[in-house]
Amino acid sequence: RARDLLQATIKRNSISNVEVFGFAVSDADGSAAFRERNLDLSGQTPFLPETSTLSGPDDKYHDGTVSEIRTIKLDTFAEEHNLKNRDIVMKIDIEGYEANALTGALNLLRSNRVYLSIDIHARIHGEGTTETDCKDILGPLGYSFEMRGHVLLCEPAGAAA
Repeated sequence: RARDLLQATIKRNSISNVEVFGFAVSDADGSAAFRERNLDLSGQTPFLPETSTLSGPDDKYHDGTVSEIRTIKLDTFAEEHNLKNRDIVMKIDIEGYEANALTGALNLLRSNRVYLSIDIHARIHGEGTTETDCKDILGPLGYSFEMRGHVLLCEPAGAAA
């Protein structure tokens, strides 16, 4: 649903310089089960479809439909699209899989100046949130951090203040 809304927005505004890719970002290339949450017809929680996520045996969600989707590392995507020596701005909002995406993006992060806005969620396995996990991955790469609500803003080393 999120992809459909994005594509409708692009079409509605006659935007031609955007390409939408239909896969999940992960720490491995392959495939995974994806749970698309149902619409809340009561209107109480209209954001439910936005919490659609990769699904597994300990899935905390039980509604919606599950289908198999392609997963890709950001490093693979960057290699396929020749992304090197660029300034990149990236938003990551993937319901607890933030550290997985970063683990699959280490080459991309090293070969570009990547500015990140990461929605922090509960860990899929274990207690707490993904904030520390993200900082542990990005810190050694020289990133600085600022928390704004539940969003971790990450600035690469040497970025202008």
